[in-house]
Amino acid sequence: MTVAIGRMNETVIIQRKTTAADATGQMQETWRNVSTVKGAVDSLSSREVFNAAQASIIATMRVTIWYRRDVHANAGIWRLKLADDRELNIVAALKTKDTGPPQLELLCSEVSPWPGQS
Repeated sequence: MTVAIGRMNETVIIQRKTTAADATGQMQETWRNVSTVKGAVDSLSSREVFNAAQASIIATMRVTIWYRRDVHANAGIWRLKLADDRELNIVAALKTKDTGPPQLELLCSEVSPWPGQS
C-alpha cells in the first residue's frame, strides 16, 4: 500500500545497534543515529495485529518511509526513534511500489522501558 507524500510528515530517526568498548574495556551495546527522515506513522488495527501474529510477527505500528536499501528487519540491528521519544524495533520490512517512487513499509513493535526508566 503506497502512502501519499503529504502523510509522510513525522520525524523518524533510523538507528543501528553498535558495540564498542567502554572506559573499562567492557563491550557495550549502543544505538547510533544513521539518518533522520520523514515518514507516516500508524498504529495497526487489532485485525492487522492478529494477521501479523498469524505469521509469527508481533507488530503494533507501521512506519512508511521512502525506500532505503540499508534498512531491514535483521535480528534487532535496526530500530526507529520517533519525535516523542518512543522507540520501535523493526520486525518486518516490505518494499512497496504501486505508483511513483518505492516506499519501505516497516512493521514495528514498541520498545517498553524497564521499570524505573523513562
